[in-house]
Amino acid sequence: MPMQHVGATAVYTPRRLLSEALAARASRWITARVRGVQELGDQVGVYKLRVQQDSPLAGQTLKQARLWQDGVNIIGMWSGGQFIDLPPASTRITAGCVMVSIGSHEALAELGELARPLSRSGPFLICGYGRVGRMVAGMLREANEKVLVVSDKDVEGVDIVGNVLDSEVLELMAARKPGAIILSIGDDTQTLFLATVVRDYLPDVPLIARVNQAHSVDRLHRLGVDFALSVDNVAGELLASRLLGEEYVEVEPELRVTRLHVHGLGGQHPRQADLLERFGCRIVAVARGGEVLVGFGNDFLIQEDDEIFLYGSPNSIEDYMKVYPQNPPAH
Repeated sequence: MPMQHVGATAVYTPRRLLSEALAARASRWITARVRGVQELGDQVGVYKLRVQQDSPLAGQTLKQARLWQDGVNIIGMWSGGQFIDLPPASTRITAGCVMVSIGSHEALAELGELARPLSRSGPFLICGYGRVGRMVAGMLREANEKVLVVSDKDVEGVDIVGNVLDSEVLELMAARKPGAIILSIGDDTQTLFLATVVRDYLPDVPLIARVNQAHSVDRLHRLGVDFALSVDNVAGELLASRLLGEEYVEVEPELRVTRLHVHGLGGQHPRQADLLERFGCRIVAVARGGEVLVGFGNDFLIQEDDEIFLYGSPNSIEDYMKVYPQNPPAH
């Protein structure tokens, strides 16, 4: 790469990782290949899942759903246009809400089936054919998925030429009965407007979007987008992992889940450590051996060889790490 010729020791391309994450979110055949975007190591993942109208979860409280028994912890929820941080067990799961969940990859896959029992038999329809759109299309095709591309540019690889906002184009999109729609426009304002139109026109089709700025992700969730990821998120997580040895997933602009080794908490219960009162953060999962633990009974004790997953603001996690420092990153 040119950057390496001028002295860079490592070169990273967030847009490539962003493309992988979007493609993985669409196709189950790609998910296992993606690391470092929405996953925290080999065992634990953080996912946002929209609950559909015909989901068996709709109408239940978190306590009634008993998701922790299946290895999933709900750490946040978008409901009625508002974000509920660490929702209590009495919180009702409503159709259309977005649950932010942490757990093992297997448990999250099962939760996804419960939250969205929709047919995925149709093609993946990509709106926008810039650099990210082309990479997403290429990855899906490599996975033998059927892909249709909509763009206002009549170039090779485009199946429907026209403005996505035109009613005729929307009718053509609906006629293809897509299994999911991926918005890859490159302009956040246009993406937000397009998401509104597409969601109104095709309310039951899973909607996936990329944006440039992290603050646009929240707005897309309010508009009914099932999954949104920003270049800002990917770049920040990538650089933190490489330069600081810190592995985290951004949940909201001021909330993240960070993967840490246990230093000084061994023999304590997660609540006994008073992390919420002292630092403003909380342990939401523990990886032990081959297990991911999210339900902490009264007799649960942290072990020194565990990995903990700490949830809170960047400042609160930084304050925690000052008291419980991690090993420096390897170079």
